[in-house]
Amino acid sequence: MKKVFAITLMLMMIATIAWAAGGYNTKVYMKQGGAEQVVGSGGKVTVQSGGIVDVESGGSLKIAGTAITATAAEINKLDNATAGSSTAKIYVNTEGSDTNGNGSIFAPYKTLTKAFTVVTTARKTVIMSGGDYDEAAAVVWPSVNGVIVEGIDGDVVISSAASITHVIGIDPAAASGTWSATLKNIEIDHGDIVGLQVDNSVVAKRINLYLKNFTASAGSGSSIDINRSGAAGDAIRVYADGEGNTIEGLVTVITESTDDRFRFKGYRLIGGLTVVGAVASEVTLINSGVLTSGLTVDGANKLTNVGCWYETDANPNVYTAFTNAYATY
Repeated sequence: MKKVFAITLMLMMIATIAWAAGGYNTKVYMKQGGAEQVVGSGGKVTVQSGGIVDVESGGSLKIAGTAITATAAEINKLDNATAGSSTAKIYVNTEGSDTNGNGSIFAPYKTLTKAFTVVTTARKTVIMSGGDYDEAAAVVWPSVNGVIVEGIDGDVVISSAASITHVIGIDPAAASGTWSATLKNIEIDHGDIVGLQVDNSVVAKRINLYLKNFTASAGSGSSIDINRSGAAGDAIRVYADGEGNTIEGLVTVITESTDDRFRFKGYRLIGGLTVVGAVASEVTLINSGVLTSGLTVDGANKLTNVGCWYETDANPNVYTAFTNAYATY
């Protein structure tokens, strides 16, 4: 009997030593003394639905040893973390949700189409994270003045396989003053349809379209189509500022107002540029390439080109000098 007891005691001691040596290594544990809870490497703390982590007055929340000093109200205001709060930005991410998102940085929408439905005069900057966005239909640009769509964190490519007309359409409602829209760091992949369709059917004011580092990938469709179904005096201006960005499809422009302006700086218009209209509108190309034999500007329009070249968009690409020319008025 004594031998059995001794063997049992020895086995218990071995098991205790093995556990202490790491035979059972918990990843979430309380330090001795009970003053600190530790989440070890590979461990995690999960707050299930309905659960709350509440940092009470006098407590602090730290990231990498630095305390977060902003109040809950300040955080909510900055990032739209709670339903009903408002910020100037609407976030879109390929991993977002149009159903459960609220457009905040923490709960982004999934599509540009959804983001546009919540645009207001106080909230009109849409931030899209890098990724491919295949919209379910042609995207209708909001009539709110000053809307900005900006891509961040990689290439933002917008397409619409379901559309048979265009990917993004801009045709604002009647405005009280000059109306503007901006696309920044955005690529439109439009295949055989129009990429960006612009019209002024009812706006009754000047449209300013700003394209910053804008890119268009095309099949046979026009990348940019500037239509004119509104009053002849309602100008359309395009200010395109790039860094060697490529517009693969044709850019087509109808001019009707001497107040029209079409300026491209730092672009490769390898689909060509066609400007039609019997008025003295400004057409300016600076440090840009144009498809060889792909530049057509009606004689009434005023073409200025500085530091430009022709290119064949072939393999190999053939470049040809494009003599500087300065329009006179």
